[in-house]
Amino acid sequence: MIHLRPSQLRSFYPWMPYVVLFISLILMTVATHFVSRMAISKDRVKFEKAMASAQDNIHRRLESNLSLLRSGSALFNAIGVVKRQQFRRFADSLQLKDYYPGAEGIGFAVYRRPEGDQIGSPQDQYPVLYFESSRSRQAEQDGMTGYDMAADPVLYETMRQARDTGKFAASGKVLLRAEDGGDPTPGFVVYLPIYEGLEPPATAPERRERLIGFVYIPFQVSTFLKGVSGKEKDPRVAFVIYDGKTAISERLLYRSGDDSVPTDYRPRHKARAEIVMAGRSWLIEFTEWPESGKLSANDVILIAFIGGILLSLSLFAVTRGQVRGRQAAERNAENLRRSEEALKRANIELKRLNKMKSEFTSMISHELRTPLSAIKEGIDLTLDEIEGPLAPGQRETLGIAKSNVDRLARMINNILDFSRLESGLLALSFDKVNLNRVVQEVCQSMALSANKRTIELDVELPQTPVIAECDADKIKQVLINLLDNAIKFTPPLGKITCSLEQVGSEARMSITDSGIGIKPEDQAMIFEMYQQANHLKTTRGAGVGLTICKKVIEKHRGRIELESALGKGSRFTAIIPLVQGRTHG
Repeated sequence: MIHLRPSQLRSFYPWMPYVVLFISLILMTVATHFVSRMAISKDRVKFEKAMASAQDNIHRRLESNLSLLRSGSALFNAIGVVKRQQFRRFADSLQLKDYYPGAEGIGFAVYRRPEGDQIGSPQDQYPVLYFESSRSRQAEQDGMTGYDMAADPVLYETMRQARDTGKFAASGKVLLRAEDGGDPTPGFVVYLPIYEGLEPPATAPERRERLIGFVYIPFQVSTFLKGVSGKEKDPRVAFVIYDGKTAISERLLYRSGDDSVPTDYRPRHKARAEIVMAGRSWLIEFTEWPESGKLSANDVILIAFIGGILLSLSLFAVTRGQVRGRQAAERNAENLRRSEEALKRANIELKRLNKMKSEFTSMISHELRTPLSAIKEGIDLTLDEIEGPLAPGQRETLGIAKSNVDRLARMINNILDFSRLESGLLALSFDKVNLNRVVQEVCQSMALSANKRTIELDVELPQTPVIAECDADKIKQVLINLLDNAIKFTPPLGKITCSLEQVGSEARMSITDSGIGIKPEDQAMIFEMYQQANHLKTTRGAGVGLTICKKVIEKHRGRIELESALGKGSRFTAIIPLVQGRTHG
């Protein structure tokens, strides 16, 4: 194995893009050759598949129409003598115009021979007794009824064939009257003989003897073959059909795509096929349709070649860019290492500052709680009139002071708890707790605040105690925060309802108010630290209460749900499981 020193590799780098370009051009040439062979083969397979599909469609379409003749034969065999009205109702039930394109109608030609002539003599007559057109009911006016089909040599020969074989027989090319009254259009007629008796005759002489007539359908070729080679606007192949086994202009039945095929178009694929239509041979010449071959062999080869050149040039440009970028990357590596070291130092410093912040928050909270407790105790002693009776005005003033001291104490507790939650030091003490009693105590403690704002405070508790494993003090703190917010954002004469219910294995504690509500776009953010809804920012608050509520409930493996409509009020529901399935810190 050859080992190159780093200095040797660096000297080779400038030549590497040209080596890559040379190799990629060779691979591109091989790939283009392979793609060309595959594209030509794939084109041929698609063409043959489309050709087979067109033939199958022609056979299926004819077979569906032949079933109409079978139905007509069954009608005559079942009834015997079919009257005109019966035949008309039968034709109407077929709905030829809607479901059988190309079928010009269905008719019945009766077999008559002059007196004294032999069976099958040239004087045989096949006048049309009934004919129901798929376009109108003016058969008599159109001259069909009474027309002797034996007068046409092509039709006469076809009827003889059908009579002697007892099978379907399709005629050669005939000209049919155009629907718009224009020039006659090419078509063909299919006959099915009808014989006397229930059992079909076994021999040709017996068939001639028992012949009654024929049910027949004339087909307009252009309508009958419409769409057999694919979608009308995007066919897969073009084809020409000749009556018989030779391609001569006098026997041309149908040519697809006359108006849309360019005169200078040279198809890549051609093929001939012979199909038998009700005993009649048709020669079909298939050619590749220009639209279906737009992105075929030559185009794919050209695209592959251009794509290979572009890919080779792209690889060359990329390799040269990589070679040039390698040196820049080596220069930047040292700067990146220095940046990483600076980032690590900044991260360490950030953690130290965050720890200092948490410690400072905890210290300040503790330092504030001590004098606040003394103030609260002094106010309570004064309200208890230990030092003497109080005037009504003094008691009201002290009540306001006590309410604000309690509120300030709750804010300090919230900040301290959030600091512990943030540092992961908040521990919960789980025990079996009667939540009926917890909700009742919280509502009693907040009743004075609600009364001062003339807000009605209702409590709805179930008759059966709801027992849950939880930290009673923390659940009280959550309910007090929620209830304090409800009082804060409910106008005077409003109503707040505290409710408790057990749903399955969960306890649901709800605080419902008739306050100002919360906008939908603000409902997610109000649970974030130091966040308030935009229309609530005029109200005093630190923005930590709901954050603490959410985190405490989540530590109980529960959740808080919010339902609110602006101007109609809000409902906060704290949901916790009745049984804690794991140890909580």
